[in-house]
Amino acid sequence: MVASTVTNNQELILYYQTHPVEFCRDVISFEPTDQQIQLIFAINNPGAWVSTKSGHGTGKTSTIACLGLWFISVFADAKVPVTHPSKEQLKSTLWPEIRKWHNRMIPSFRDELEINSEKVFVKKRPDTFIQARTAKQDNPDALQGFHAEHLLFLIDEASGVAAKIFEVALGALTTTDTRFFLTGNPTQTSGFFYDTFHKKGARDLWIKFTLSCLDSPNVAPDYAGKMAQQFGADSNEYRVRVLGEFPDSSNSQFIPNSLVDEAIARYEEVSLRPDSYNEAPVILGVDVARFGDDSSCVFLRQGIYSQQLYLIKDIDTYTLAEIVVDLAITFKADSVCVDVGGIGAGVFDYVFRKLTPKGISVIDVNFGSRAEEKDVYYLKRSELYGRGRTWLRQGGALPPDEDLKEELCAVEYEFTSSEQTAIVRKDVTKKIICRSPDKADALVLTFADPYCVKVDRDGIRGNGNSVIITSNDKDLFGD
Repeated sequence: MVASTVTNNQELILYYQTHPVEFCRDVISFEPTDQQIQLIFAINNPGAWVSTKSGHGTGKTSTIACLGLWFISVFADAKVPVTHPSKEQLKSTLWPEIRKWHNRMIPSFRDELEINSEKVFVKKRPDTFIQARTAKQDNPDALQGFHAEHLLFLIDEASGVAAKIFEVALGALTTTDTRFFLTGNPTQTSGFFYDTFHKKGARDLWIKFTLSCLDSPNVAPDYAGKMAQQFGADSNEYRVRVLGEFPDSSNSQFIPNSLVDEAIARYEEVSLRPDSYNEAPVILGVDVARFGDDSSCVFLRQGIYSQQLYLIKDIDTYTLAEIVVDLAITFKADSVCVDVGGIGAGVFDYVFRKLTPKGISVIDVNFGSRAEEKDVYYLKRSELYGRGRTWLRQGGALPPDEDLKEELCAVEYEFTSSEQTAIVRKDVTKKIICRSPDKADALVLTFADPYCVKVDRDGIRGNGNSVIITSNDKDLFGD
């Protein structure tokens, strides 16, 4: 049906009340994919509860936006609370998507709506609206107080929404037509969203969908391949980001034993072929401890080669800093990456003062700072371990050290509500192996300077390699 130019045509309105897909096409100029059509059709029934787990980029946000606009356009007494765990994401992603599709509506429908920073409402019926609310743990009443003949709760990134918030929303069930549309990346293996798929009894109440990137025309054809290459096709990241499946709760290990075993197995061969790595910059990672059970450790990495240079307990920062300077000069380092958390700042200051005049980069690294790839990793420590795991997948070689292997394999991870990979806290790993993962931390610190170049030994930084060299590079092994 082609939309009339008169929106008060009751016959047309009644038609669109039960034909939301046609509304999307006719009124919003939105052509849904086959996956999106299933979702839109499912929410069409009064009182429908729909829960959708999805890979990345399948069109969840556009579906939410168009459903909200449909609902307030065709029902006279309607309210649409739309929520996200992150206020920033709600403002920067979800609300702009609603604005975009509002602008594309045919004039007769668009002109009846007004949109501001947190609400879209019908001008002649201001009590009919879409309302933005942040669903945070400390704001359990975010979805409370909505009463209308027709209610549609649109909940984005539902994995990150606390059960208390859902419980408040369920209080609206006294309204006959209360619909719920949950969607998100399935990052958590517990909570309300997870229960809609797995909890006995609860799961039977929901119409459930799984949207895989492999079946979505909205996702770039090479996306799945890149995710498989970066994380592994058997990884939880691939399950969540590509397949739209919940993480395997038995697979919380970030770096598999097999990956470390393979890296150790090729160490001797790599060591005997310096031509396979000697064009790469030399980077030192310095994990700093002072007294107690923890150790200070210095690790060297050059391309696919790595080597532990120093490990000691109970050393003062000044002495350690002098040792780091000597090692950097002896091994002709191009960059030194120092952990400045805790007491590491003193080591960094001394090393920086001594080495930068020689043209050697000295990088201060705070494991607890924000990651550069903040859409992928939660904090810097997670990002560096992620780079380390990629290096191992691409041919990195590790010395045969059982302690190092145990430390790397003991690191576990989880996903945040924003789909970021988050390495568990260091004290959690310490409980697993009964010591601090100092060697592993020193190794991954070498990935804090991914654009390091080789140093001209006259003190001028030369045009060396500007990226991490791995076994994926064409002429890495001189073939």
